[in-house]
Amino acid sequence: MAKTRLNNDSRQAILESVRQALPSVSYLQSRLHARARELFTDILPVDVRKVWDNPDLRWYIDTEYVYLDVGGNLKVPAYAEQVLRSKVPENSRIASRNLVSAFLSLDADFVVLEHLYKDQSAKNDKAIAELKVALYHRLTTVEGFIEAFPELASHAPKVANIAVANLPVTTSVMDALKAAGLPLPGDTNPA
Repeated sequence: MAKTRLNNDSRQAILESVRQALPSVSYLQSRLHARARELFTDILPVDVRKVWDNPDLRWYIDTEYVYLDVGGNLKVPAYAEQVLRSKVPENSRIASRNLVSAFLSLDADFVVLEHLYKDQSAKNDKAIAELKVALYHRLTTVEGFIEAFPELASHAPKVANIAVANLPVTTSVMDALKAAGLPLPGDTNPA
């Protein structure tokens, strides 16, 4: 039987399919943005906060974008730099080199969410990188991919009459994918 070659499109399709199956970090990013916005809102003076809390009046308050290390830019109510400086100890400002980062790092909830986001992102990136190396440097056919990674057979391009091995092969790629949280068939002990 003729083997089906893996081309760049099929390799990319496999990578994208696996990437979509990995746990998403977007929910963590949303929670980080919400928490940061809440922290900036909490430092508003009482009278300004009343205006901010009213959606019909909120547009009267100036806003600005702050950069978050985890998730890019975020629009928050304009803040006075001296207010942030009064909340952040000098040694924290020097250590972070960024007043906004130093301010956000004072909040335990934000720090926990940031750690979870970075940890899951790193696991996902490592797993996809290892799978990419296998796909582009070691595997040349769909059948070879399925033989090497039977747990990922559902992510392979559809080819008629390919038998899938029953016993999974443990590899560093599979270990990385499991560590990142990829649900696998027959896995009774997910990471």
